Amino acid sequence: MKQDNRLQTKLSVFSKRLSAIASAICFIPAVMAEDIIITQEGIDMGLFPTNESFSTGQYDNVTVASGTDYIIDVIDGSQRWQFINNGVFNIESGAYFKVSNSAHTESSGGTCINIAGTMNIAGEATFLRYGTSLYACGLFLAHNGYSYGPAGTVTVDNGGILRVYYTPEVGSVNEQATARVFIGYSGSTTSSKLVLKSGSTLVAQGVELYNGAALRVEKNASLYGNLAQTATTFVIVNTSASATIEFGDGANYKESILVKNDSSVTISFDELKDENVTIKSIVSYDNQEGNSTKVNFLNFANDYLILTDSDTVVINDEDGSILQIAAFSSSWEAMEAIFTAYNEEGTGFSDGWYFEEAYGDDGELLGVYLNNSNFPIPEPADFAFIFGALALVGVLAKRKR
Repeated sequence: MKQDNRLQTKLSVFSKRLSAIASAICFIPAVMAEDIIITQEGIDMGLFPTNESFSTGQYDNVTVASGTDYIIDVIDGSQRWQFINNGVFNIESGAYFKVSNSAHTESSGGTCINIAGTMNIAGEATFLRYGTSLYACGLFLAHNGYSYGPAGTVTVDNGGILRVYYTPEVGSVNEQATARVFIGYSGSTTSSKLVLKSGSTLVAQGVELYNGAALRVEKNASLYGNLAQTATTFVIVNTSASATIEFGDGANYKESILVKNDSSVTISFDELKDENVTIKSIVSYDNQEGNSTKVNFLNFANDYLILTDSDTVVINDEDGSILQIAAFSSSWEAMEAIFTAYNEEGTGFSDGWYFEEAYGDDGELLGVYLNNSNFPIPEPADFAFIFGALALVGVLAKRKR
């Protein structure tokens, strides 16, 4: 792509292998670099542009060092790409990285995007773009299978912050609204993943998963749906997609999982079962009657998954073989869903679903556990083995005394 090569040459960098003196006089194209360190000193010396689109090469390992404020203000908003990362991009703790523009003139507003590739965010990363719609501009993407850049894993570490904004007025500096994080792209299959580690923060209106995309949410990760942090981020599995959502042990997801049309979502839990996983609801995002979706649980256990809004999943048959997901809005149709699950031993089951009330430590009603009557219980032979093992432990303890 000629445009990509042209943009790459606009990024002047210096390698950590060079001395400070050499760095002051050398400009090395990103395509030639292996390890690139962006420091406040380098920015102050004018080694890094602030008015151009940002592009890294396939073999670049770029790091924004701690204590650095690196702001790329794209004056000409007609650029199709503000940020495209073909390598690895790291933002250290204590570093701030921002890509923004003050105007947008391109007629094809839907193509104004940022491509994440592989990123590790321990500091703060902000992506801002002018646009009249959160669907068209100010978007942060990581995907492959299309012509817009490589797949990658974006990891927001403990203490890291990822913000995605758009502003609806040309020339405005008012960062008043959040946009969506897209993982994947319509019509393609991706291997990209967004990982929100414990103690991380995401500020985005929603996370939209396309075919092959994955999202991981760990305990104490914060997901805010607006800048005032008064709303929470929702997750949508888009049309005909097959996506994965991972919840770490003790994760508390406070919004809905929207499953659109005939999509399939796998909800995977960590094998550690010390604390419950809590999610608000699972609902359909559909406007066509007769569609159905698939919801599959991995590493499932009874008395572990809590639905705080239990009205969104309705068991229609006495044997628990048919469940229905409520519609996201009253103007759409509720959707029949096929729920399957596998426990940690790999045993699978699809019917026998039932609800059990879930209470907190203070006796407050939290919601309901989504349980299954087919969850394996020890057979008589297994009980004999367990009792025998306990007896043996007692004998060994006596001998030790």
